[in-house]
Amino acid sequence: MSNVVPHSRWTKKNCPRNILRNWDSWVRSIGSSSTVSTSSTSSSQPSYMDTNFSRNMRLRSPMMRGNDVKRVQHKIGAKVDGIFGRETRAKVIAYQKARKLAADGIVGVKTWRSMFW
Repeated sequence: MSNVVPHSRWTKKNCPRNILRNWDSWVRSIGSSSTVSTSSTSSSQPSYMDTNFSRNMRLRSPMMRGNDVKRVQHKIGAKVDGIFGRETRAKVIAYQKARKLAADGIVGVKTWRSMFW
């Protein structure tokens, strides 16, 4: 449930928070009524392949790590080690250039959507 946020967090738009006047109570109600699993039951797909956007990824020190980094590395053909290093950044830039995205080496919402949506 911690991944449920208003659209304004990602797109700077105010929907559906304006539509749902009681956003916080709505989030609590769906959190208490059901549990959603995003894990795949297929053994042919690695467990790190959940495609929900969670954060902007970029080269920094210390290097970013995690399953979301592995997803990106898998998609761009980089070594899948879960560490956003120089090779991952270079491949992200190449991916962005090939799709006419801002080639900044940062996996933000637009790059993520291009990869997974």
